[in-house]
Amino acid sequence: MPKSCAPVDALALPSDPTVLKPPARVDRVLHDGDAVMLGGVILTAHLTGGHTRGCTTWTFQTHISSDPAGRLRIVVIVGGWRAPSQYRLVDIPGQPASYSGITEDFHKTFTTLRGLPCDIFRGALGLYFGLLPKLIRMQTEGEAAFIDPKGYADAVDEAQADFDRIVATQTPGI
Repeated sequence: MPKSCAPVDALALPSDPTVLKPPARVDRVLHDGDAVMLGGVILTAHLTGGHTRGCTTWTFQTHISSDPAGRLRIVVIVGGWRAPSQYRLVDIPGQPASYSGITEDFHKTFTTLRGLPCDIFRGALGLYFGLLPKLIRMQTEGEAAFIDPKGYADAVDEAQADFDRIVATQTPGI
């Protein structure tokens, strides 16, 4: 396997979330709600920090072949919504949060995600949105197998419940 294709050990992450990758060259700083054109598709950026400070969820519209002509579906691609296991979400003496404002970023993320209309739910990882079962269903349902607004809402609720559990375990006296 060429070096550029070598698998990455995802568990070998440093404990400091600010040093995960070397700095990237920035062409344009995106702000919440900014649009980017990619291959004729307009993607809208929604800043959803917490997982990382600059984590971004993307939305765009698409047509699926089983729908009537002209009907567009809203796609949500979640960047990340869970805290890596090495993160501290709560400041306590001698153990600061992984970064200042991380808890507030997660709260804003969950509010943002709940406010996004979603027909087709996607994510940075297939496990976020049940990729494998949907691929199996796609054999009989076609692209419509990916229409999953309830799965999206349930996944956001589950991610927030997980976040709340972590905060509770990291907060003394709770």
